[in-house]
Amino acid sequence: MRICGISEDTYGCEFIRGILEKLKSLRRVDESAWFADCYSVRGKQNVMSSKTERILKRLDSKCDKILIFVDRDDDNLDDLQNSLNSLERVVGKNKIHPVIFDPEIEEWIKPDDPKPSQYLKQHMDYDKSNLPRMVDTVPLDLLERKRSFQDFLGAVTDP
Repeated sequence: MRICGISEDTYGCEFIRGILEKLKSLRRVDESAWFADCYSVRGKQNVMSSKTERILKRLDSKCDKILIFVDRDDDNLDDLQNSLNSLERVVGKNKIHPVIFDPEIEEWIKPDDPKPSQYLKQHMDYDKSNLPRMVDTVPLDLLERKRSFQDFLGAVTDP
């Protein structure tokens, strides 16, 4: 299965690619799942843009599934989900799979904290550029209860 991604975070693609490889090594995801391509749009404001629509059109022929990774931050979850689902008009139904981190991508590193990036900055001298190197610290057992992880796992395991 060819998976493509669009991430609002500059380092999100590399981090997600690492998580997918970790899940494959643990046999939680089939070996045939691979990241064919991933783009960072550098900011949530760019996710719902003509740039993203152009990227989606390029990815459409390359990928079986396109995952879009965004931080919820303080946005209304239903509104954000509906906005992302509206991108289906560009590539067709059932190809786009939103993964909304609540509140942010760092929840996969520190899932038990309401402000994970703030905690990481205060206790681990964290910077966004460290994100890809933190794959090995991700507590997969704690992520099972996170909707973002369930959505991700569902997308990469469902042929």
